[in-house]
Amino acid sequence: MSYRWERDTGLPQEIASADLQPADVPSAPTSPDDVRAIGEMIAFAHTFNGYRWGGPPQRLGEVHRRTVDVWDQDRVLPDDLDVLRGCLFFWVRADRHGGGYGPTSDDIPWLAALVEGIRYLA
Repeated sequence: MSYRWERDTGLPQEIASADLQPADVPSAPTSPDDVRAIGEMIAFAHTFNGYRWGGPPQRLGEVHRRTVDVWDQDRVLPDDLDVLRGCLFFWVRADRHGGGYGPTSDDIPWLAALVEGIRYLA
């Protein structure tokens, strides 16, 4: 599938949350072996500049941590598209800076919830 944010340069085009449409959101990964969905999710995460929105990694990391804590406890995500996109962006950047090994089986439910939450709010 192709997405309107894909460019020949390999870098995805940024899309403001107000302009995001459900069709812009790729399928959620179902396992660590779901290479296609993980690749699309990683590229999609870069359609949002989480640092511009949430500040430096430490501040954005706090938003991510608080959001993960609530989700871990109650399986509830905030109804804020920017927060969800910021969390996805942060997870992808943290993975890259941590070696780029990709998600584990433990990460998949969280990432799938983020992707589906983003699609729902788009």
